[in-house]
Amino acid sequence: VHNSMASKNVLLTGASSGIGAELAKVLAKSGHRLILTARRFDRLEALAVECRGLGAEVAVLPADLADTTCLEPLIADAMKAFGGIDVLINNAGYGLGTRYSESTQSDIVNQLNVNLVSPILLTRFALPGLIELKGTIINVGSSLSTMAIPLFGVYGTTKAGLAYWNDALRREVGRQGVKVCLVEPGPVATEFLTVIEEK
Repeated sequence: VHNSMASKNVLLTGASSGIGAELAKVLAKSGHRLILTARRFDRLEALAVECRGLGAEVAVLPADLADTTCLEPLIADAMKAFGGIDVLINNAGYGLGTRYSESTQSDIVNQLNVNLVSPILLTRFALPGLIELKGTIINVGSSLSTMAIPLFGVYGTTKAGLAYWNDALRREVGRQGVKVCLVEPGPVATEFLTVIEEK
């Protein structure tokens, strides 16, 4: 989302830290209207203040994407915030760095929901509006999806699934004017790595 583009309404998940927080600041400087969501309300509010200081209009919608019942209401509220969604950035990610054999049921389900189920459902709920506005969907995957590492067995599986779905979605909705993009970063110095190092 470049400076040269007209101001867009951007829904950004996982905005409270790491890649999401930095991306929010870049988008704010570029003059886009931000709809920020993540679990931690206090961090979202602090980030919103910073982004407003950079000149952006910001709406804060706290949500825990591990709970899939919140997804449809989240999109409805996001649509109301600025009258539509031009860009959906599925950035939220949840990884524990736990071997599959040591993972609890909730560990597994939460990673599946946050990393794979939520992007798919959020996009589905937002899709009619994105088609109408000829919008953009950006999915944040991981370079881990290309290699199997026991410590990231479930996490890597969710990101591999995200990559497959992203390509299928791109082929389906591209003809309707919706752009679909997958970003697969390598290691980034975020809280995710701190959690892994503590294991």
